[in-house]
Amino acid sequence: MPKTRRAAFAATILLAFATLAPAQGETPGQDLESQVARALTRADGGPVTAVFAAGTELAGLGESEALARLVHAAGQKAGNKGRLAAAVALRELAEGDLYGKELLSLLGTVATSPDADEQAAALSILGDAGLYNARVVPDARTLVAQRLGDALAAPRVQIEAARALWRIGDES
Repeated sequence: MPKTRRAAFAATILLAFATLAPAQGETPGQDLESQVARALTRADGGPVTAVFAAGTELAGLGESEALARLVHAAGQKAGNKGRLAAAVALRELAEGDLYGKELLSLLGTVATSPDADEQAAALSILGDAGLYNARVVPDARTLVAQRLGDALAAPRVQIEAARALWRIGDES
């Protein structure tokens, strides 16, 4: 192997190890926090259809309550698409209705967003009946019913609101 190729190969290997190793003084928790922040930033910059993949990627970082807390905290600071990605991640991390209140806090502002695609995505997540306990279901129903009753909402938003309300509606 010529000298220049060996040097280039060695530089590539060193660069790979440098990017894989956490920065000096950075703890694993800080690394996880930065990964969550980067994923939500990427979700904010992409199309609405990409938030579901970003949320799945976030959930793939681990299965711990600490990760769920990080995702929720970072999601509160993110834009609407980042909030959607955080909600998808929490939905996948949840064991039943564990994070229903957090999901509602993340998606409340997105459901009233001026962007119809963001609203429809939020309502599709809010319509998952298994995410809420008995105390949170009335709040979710109220939010979804408000979106359904908005005569100025885009048709796809009203359709998604109707579907969501059907799924989380009461039994009467």
